[in-house]
Amino acid sequence: MIFMKMSYAYKPREEKMAARAYGRDLEVSAKDSREVVHAIRGLKLAEAEKVLSKVISLQEPIPFKRHKRKLSHKAGMGPGRYPRNAAAEVLKILENSKANAKVKGLDEAKLFVKHAAVHKGIHKRPRGARAFSKGPQMHSRRATVEIILEEKA
Repeated sequence: MIFMKMSYAYKPREEKMAARAYGRDLEVSAKDSREVVHAIRGLKLAEAEKVLSKVISLQEPIPFKRHKRKLSHKAGMGPGRYPRNAAAEVLKILENSKANAKVKGLDEAKLFVKHAAVHKGIHKRPRGARAFSKGPQMHSRRATVEIILEEKA
């Protein structure tokens, strides 16, 4: 088995003023996760949590900017969707990053999402036998998500 080295794509200038969290090989679509992360990047922490909880409860769709082929339009925004699984996983990582910020002693009211990125994860083969190796080989989609919160001065 090959183990990969984990590292973040963004390094904050002052490590004391930033909190980060990393979710590796989550069972969500990388394309949906990219759109969710793009929607919360740059928002304050409270606003980002509110947006994600609205997506999970099907109250507010996420606008799709890149992966939008044959996608229905939502009222007042264009192509959009409710990626509930991706939003739930990103919300867990956001809460983890928030807890890391609390441990560092950062002010929760001043935190905002400085960096949020998604990378494709590994493809895992399904468990269970296929009849004589016939049929399509289904791979589960996975994604790696990283979020860095910074304190605005």
